[in-house]
Amino acid sequence: MTAPHPVAAVGRARTRSATYKPVARVFTLVAAALAVATLVGLILLWPGQVESQVAQGIAVDSEKAKVDRVEEGFCAGFETQQCQLVKARIESGPDQGKRIELQLGAGGLDPNVDPGDQVRGG
Repeated sequence: MTAPHPVAAVGRARTRSATYKPVARVFTLVAAALAVATLVGLILLWPGQVESQVAQGIAVDSEKAKVDRVEEGFCAGFETQQCQLVKARIESGPDQGKRIELQLGAGGLDPNVDPGDQVRGG
């Protein structure tokens, strides 16, 4: 079997290359147009100076409190879940001296507190 003539092989390569050049140009132009449109959209739709109100919604005033007593029991509304009922006395702010109760889950997500510990409550 004889090898193809070198001139014939070059001719085929030129034909394929000539076919792919217009397609490559079209894809390049489309990609460039999309990039420019994206940039223009970012500039026009950028939010600018925006005040975040997330922190305002979760901000609460809290005061120092000292834990007086911790009782283990069942959580209110969940008869099968263990909780800690923490009784503490507020030591700062306008409610100083007031006694508060905190219900903490005993599942490991809430801190473990003992009598005499300092906590923050509101």
